[in-house]
Order: sequence, then C-alpha cells, then structure tokens
Amino acid sequence: MALNQEKYLDDFTWKELNDVINFIRKAEGSASDHSYALQLLEINFKANPLDLIYHPDCWFNDEALFHARLTTEEIGGYLMKKSGRWLNDAPDIQLVYAIPQDVYD
Repeated sequence: MALNQEKYLDDFTWKELNDVINFIRKAEGSASDHSYALQLLEINFKANPLDLIYHPDCWFNDEALFHARLTTEEIGGYLMKKSGRWLNDAPDIQLVYAIPQDVYD
C-alpha cells in the first residue's frame, strides 16, 4: 500500500510549487520521497520536470544551456507556461528562454 499517492491538486499554490521544486533540487528526503515529489510535479504540470530541473539543455534542446542554473521561480514559471496551468497566486515571471515545441506534454 502506497502511503504517498501522487494526485492532481486543484488548489496547488505558488509557495507549494516552490517548496516541492526546492525539495527536489536539494535532494532532500529518501529516494521514495524524491520520486513522489517528481511525480507530483509531473501529474500537476505534465511538462517533464525531471529534465527541466536536472538537464535544462535537454529540456530546451539547446546544448548551450548545459550549465544553465535556473532559479526555483524560473523552473516553476516554465512548468506553468509549458503545461498551460497557471497558479492563481503565481507572480509574473520573466522567462528568457523559448520553450521548444517538442518538450513532451
């Protein structure tokens, strides 16, 4: 029986999104917790969060971004923009890189 079941959260907030992204980026918790957090983002944004966080060059299809260090807020912004799901309390975020069409949904 799974204790943590990923699900779509109708009331996902900007703070919660940032907390989940930071949890993943800092590699906190167990492998199971980490997997849960990634799946939570995938279910709620369907925008390949794993590559966006760890391999932005792959996500953007641009080798020049291999060493890109996106901020937590930028990652959240790209997840929202690609998925088309805008959180009600999210601030306006300046996103400098174009999103390629072939990032999977």
